[in-house]
Amino acid sequence: MSTCFSLTGSTACGELGAQMIAASGPIQNASTVDTYVATLLGTEHFATTYGCSGYTGHFVRYQQSLICNYLVAVSAAACAALSTAPYQPLCAASCAANAASVNALFGDAAVCPASSSSAASLQERSAFNATQLLTCQDAFATNDPATCWQGLSVETQFVGFRYAADAASFCGASCLDAADAALCAKFLSNSSLVPSFVPASTANSTATPATSASQLLPVPFAQLTNAQKLSLITPARTLPYIASGIAWGVMVLFGILWGVVLKLQRWNNHITIAFRPEPLQGRATLRRQNQGGNRPKRQSIFSSIFGGSVYADTDINGDATDVSKNPTQSQSRTALRYQRQRAKKAGRHTEAAAKTSSIRQSIYSIFGKSSSNSYQNFEDDTITLEAPAAPFPPPVGSGANKLKMKVITPFTGVEYDEMTVKIGDVLIIKETFSDGWCLAKQAATGMVGIVPLVCLDSIGSNKKMKAQTRPPARRESRQVFGR
Repeated sequence: MSTCFSLTGSTACGELGAQMIAASGPIQNASTVDTYVATLLGTEHFATTYGCSGYTGHFVRYQQSLICNYLVAVSAAACAALSTAPYQPLCAASCAANAASVNALFGDAAVCPASSSSAASLQERSAFNATQLLTCQDAFATNDPATCWQGLSVETQFVGFRYAADAASFCGASCLDAADAALCAKFLSNSSLVPSFVPASTANSTATPATSASQLLPVPFAQLTNAQKLSLITPARTLPYIASGIAWGVMVLFGILWGVVLKLQRWNNHITIAFRPEPLQGRATLRRQNQGGNRPKRQSIFSSIFGGSVYADTDINGDATDVSKNPTQSQSRTALRYQRQRAKKAGRHTEAAAKTSSIRQSIYSIFGKSSSNSYQNFEDDTITLEAPAAPFPPPVGSGANKLKMKVITPFTGVEYDEMTVKIGDVLIIKETFSDGWCLAKQAATGMVGIVPLVCLDSIGSNKKMKAQTRPPARRESRQVFGR
């Protein structure tokens, strides 16, 4: 950990006495600061380091202010908390003025002749420009007079120079900006000002510039090491900034990957709009599809014989349906009805009437005699159909035309479309299927589902009711019909 000391008592940097800087190399206290600043301001350092043998110490602006402020700036991370007053950095305009004045000397053949400009000195000039640019951009980046100051009074009294003659020459020029014009006006109004700090000369210098620069923390007049350059941007290397950078990097990477996924996605294989699916062929078909496409399809008895449901004119709730939704079926029934009427008037049977009569006789021969009750009676594994006298069963509408049956054996539904019934429930039969099941509606509650026909009997039958929670009919029907 660096040892910090105050600049109080320093002659060169006394106006920054409330600030603390880190001890390093030849700088250990306020007096050694004065020695070091005097060495850097001397002519020997400039001539030796940059190959400018004609340099006399004139025409450099804000040199002393820049050195003192830089020592405070590079020590801020370790010592700022110990300072007795907030630190106001040097204004960016003063830093830029120093760089401009030094580069003007580099371009003056009288100050920096080619004979003394070796490859090493040219490299040092390039390093100075790079370091000075980094310093002005990072350490002294503001011109707000509320947060920065123009420089030490020993230089601001001479418009940034150390000598009155240099200030007089500078103020005699035209095209001054507002800040320099104000300083020139103040200088010209009080020409008796003299510098209070004299730079070290070549004769009384006690330390070589090269030794001082190598032992000191980063200074703007020597080439900086990598670590010294990073010390200028310490805040950007703290954990919050690092975490923020990582987070932004992850978000950008995720956005790129997501764009690639969207680009490569084969949208033709995906449904991107909502639509209403076509109606399925009854709940039994839905079950068959859910349980696998190879299961035998349940067929309606009336659908297989007559070509349509026995209750084709009603929906599952017993309400009348719109025949316009099935124009083919409506046209077929209308044509048959029209043919029967013509046959009756003509006193003879048409081909359609003969076909109807043949179908009716087939039903009688297969399922037994007809009954006026118009219901289906299934006992155990034998299916007996008491067909109506009419060629076609009447549609289920209301009143006595509804096919009603009562429950004689309780049944507990297991699948999603099976309905639980108890003894004595009255069911309205909607449709019967070839595997011994039927679609029915509870007369009392309106619940709709499928139940085994062996659990039902006609209303008025004297068959003894069986009190079982799970009838053998269900198991037999599954064995016989493959449910």
